[in-house]
Formats: sequence, C-alpha cells, structure tokens
Amino acid sequence: MQLPSDGSFLRKSTRLLVSHQDMTSLGKTRPGESEKHHHSTVAGSDPVVGAISRFAGKYPPKFVDAVLNTVPAYRNRKSECLCVAGVGGDKPGIDTEILVSSKEVQEPKTDAELRPIIARLHKNLGHPSNSALVRILKHGQASEQALRLAREHQCDFCKSNSKPHAALPSQVHRIPEFNHQVGIDVKHLTGWKANQKVIALNILDTASGYQHMIPFFESESSRLLWELLDRYWCSWAGTPKKLSLTPRLPI
Repeated sequence: MQLPSDGSFLRKSTRLLVSHQDMTSLGKTRPGESEKHHHSTVAGSDPVVGAISRFAGKYPPKFVDAVLNTVPAYRNRKSECLCVAGVGGDKPGIDTEILVSSKEVQEPKTDAELRPIIARLHKNLGHPSNSALVRILKHGQASEQALRLAREHQCDFCKSNSKPHAALPSQVHRIPEFNHQVGIDVKHLTGWKANQKVIALNILDTASGYQHMIPFFESESSRLLWELLDRYWCSWAGTPKKLSLTPRLPI
C-alpha cells in the first residue's frame, strides 16, 4: 500500500491464515529499509487521500485481485465480473460510470442500456436488497443515474422467494361514550408511613380516561368492592354498560 502523493509505502502489516497451498502466493514482504522508498506510519493526513488511517483501512485493489486469483472459479470468470469504478476527472467521483468488465470502460448509457447491467450486478452479488445494492454502488462511485435505477430495480426471483409480510394490526373498536365501559382493579399504593401499603380500588373510564382511586382499610372482598363501586361511581355516573375486571379480582 502506497500513498499516491509521494509513492511512500505505509507501514501496515497484515497476517493471513491460509488453508490451501494456492494461497501461499499471497505471502509478500515489504521492501527493506535500504530500498529507495521510505516507509510512512499510519497517522496524520495526506493532501490527496486525506486521513491516512482511513485510507489504510481499505484493502488495496492489487491485494483484492490477488485473493480472488487464488480461487479458480473467480479466476476463470474474472473477465465477466461486474465492477463499479470512476473514470475521468481530477478528483474521485467525477464522471463515474458503470464498467461492464475489468478491461473495458463503457461510455455513458441510457436507462434502457443500464437496466440489464444493474440486473446482472444484482444477480452476481447474490440478490441483495435494493438498499444494499445502492450502498455498494455508492462505494464504487457510481453515477446518480445508476443509483436511481438500483433503487427502482425489481427482481422476479426475489419476489418469488420473499417472506410474507407481517399483517398490520387491525383497528380496535373505539368507545366514544363516557361510562360505556369501566375497568376496575385493586392497587397496593405506597402509604405515608415507612413500609406502609394502602389498598385502593382503581376505577377507570375507557372513553374519557377519567380515573378514580378509592382507598379502603377493610379486608378485601367482593361485597366490599361492589359497595365502593356503587357508592363512589354508580351513585353519580350511573351503572356502566360494560364492566372490565382483572382475573385477580373476586367476583
């Protein structure tokens, strides 16, 4: 890995654990200190690439090519590989186009000419989602035209193998009238003394959200709860049409 500004090598070693004899070709050693190229540490910034640490975090294209060449299946299909690269201009990302192969740079194309290229790239990458395909093209500095077509791309194979979508929750019945449905429950509230618990009957109107908390100090029983409900709610609001109870309440 070299800095494009002055051609100096970066002092960044990479250890490889290989599993086949063909991969031993990846073993390379950096030029010695006596070579004409001096070595730079991975720190600071460069006028061409910016932050050197970020630049050194990417695999050099020659290294990637060497790794792929160790796999016969990739080596034989190298000329058919779809790539994305930028061409022309003094800065990266200017006049970016799609490359049909690693050797031939295509001229700007129409949407009809680009769609089959996007479809082929989508297939060769293992049918990724459109968002993942757009992200790959962005890293390759693809044109805005190619990004737009990638967002609009539709694949029949992906449609036939897509998982069913989760059903949207249905709209629950709304209760608009006060005292149409009332829920009751018994709560144990923190009292004013240390470690004190005050038992209270909680009454809640579903429509309005109006809540009435009635503390009591007698033993909890169904008769007592119905008396509290009748005295503190039904006496002024009337008998509710529906009464919702929790399973723990005595009936």
